[in-house]
Amino acid sequence: MTSASQEATPEFVAKHRYARLTQRKARLIADMIRGRGANEALELLEFSTKRAAAFYLKVLRSAIANASQNEDVNLNRLYVSDCRADDG
Repeated sequence: MTSASQEATPEFVAKHRYARLTQRKARLIADMIRGRGANEALELLEFSTKRAAAFYLKVLRSAIANASQNEDVNLNRLYVSDCRADDG
């Protein structure tokens, strides 16, 4: 429960489901970008040679596009708070 004085931080979610990729290989890329700023994560993914990077690049761009729909959000302050590859 949050009080009225605490401002809720909006989260913007994007998912990629049923990717034909092993979670062990995908987790390498997920660990690489987790906790980084969105712009820095985009740069890392664009220049990565791993196949999983292409999947995460599409998902990150989608999340940024979702955030851009809200006029109150500063796109330069976005960061990757959660990034995972679950069992499929």
